Amino acid sequence: KGRPTHAGMAGTVLFVVAEGKPRVRVYQNQDMDELKRGADFIAPQAVHDPSARQMPAYPGHAGLLGIGGSVVLQHSVDASGKTTDLRVISENPPGHRFGANAWHRVNRLTWLPAYRSGKPTASVTVFEFRFHGR
Repeated sequence: KGRPTHAGMAGTVLFVVAEGKPRVRVYQNQDMDELKRGADFIAPQAVHDPSARQMPAYPGHAGLLGIGGSVVLQHSVDASGKTTDLRVISENPPGHRFGANAWHRVNRLTWLPAYRSGKPTASVTVFEFRFHGR
């Protein structure tokens, strides 16, 4: 038996009218490019432990100054769910530690691996964090 856990979810909704009838399909944690190719691919999912303390992702000085920003990370997860490569691709504006804080936060997470055709597989994901000025 498994145990309940919190997982970050991302999804895609596809709406079409087929034979005069509306049709909605919801794909959870699936990559849009994979869906367009007709592949069965589910992206890796972060497992959240609500009892764990996590490092704040918003740099304190940037928050005090009301500065917002964004970070693009590239993240590799192997078939067992282990992070094998994590890097900051871009950080805007530079010099406020948005990239470092996002990197540390993501690096501390536990991951469920990606699945292709029902089997765990290694994957590379690129995603963006946004920090809104306070």
